[in-house]
Amino acid sequence: MSFPLLKYFIILILLISTQPVLSKELSTEANKLTPVIVLDFEIVGDTSVEHLKQNDSILMKKFSKVFREQLKQQTVFDVIDDKESMALIEQKGQQQFLHRCNGCEFDLGKQLGAKQIIVPWIFRMSILIQTLVIEIRDVETGRLILKSPYNFRGNTDKAWEKTILYAINDLKKAVRKDAQAAEL
Repeated sequence: MSFPLLKYFIILILLISTQPVLSKELSTEANKLTPVIVLDFEIVGDTSVEHLKQNDSILMKKFSKVFREQLKQQTVFDVIDDKESMALIEQKGQQQFLHRCNGCEFDLGKQLGAKQIIVPWIFRMSILIQTLVIEIRDVETGRLILKSPYNFRGNTDKAWEKTILYAINDLKKAVRKDAQAAEL
């Protein structure tokens, strides 16, 4: 091997060996799913339309359940959703707003044995324009691991479901990508 080729070979080896490992964030091990708790959906932004409040409540409850089920079904995370855990999450949610409570969600995560917390919420610009935002937070450090927005139109079951399924597919890709990076 000539000197110039050896130089490029060494550079290639150094690049491969020093590639930053992005993993251990979204998945703990290649074959083990990260235990998570998933908070219920909340709607922020324009929530002033009175006649939508009852429908919003129904949509949030229904699609919080759909989101958890799809995360489990798609084997993206190990969702902690047994009756006792869900009752505790609901109880704490009635006491305070878990999405922004200055760390109380991390205490809840530790109590339930979660490594991460998934915080889904809808930002409503108007009745027609909304954004599903999914945040994944690390229980141990409190660090935001991932924040992904998904814009959608309409306030119908079909619009919510389509957006949730797209978001889960996107999360699945991110988890796979991080798992592959961990193997390097």
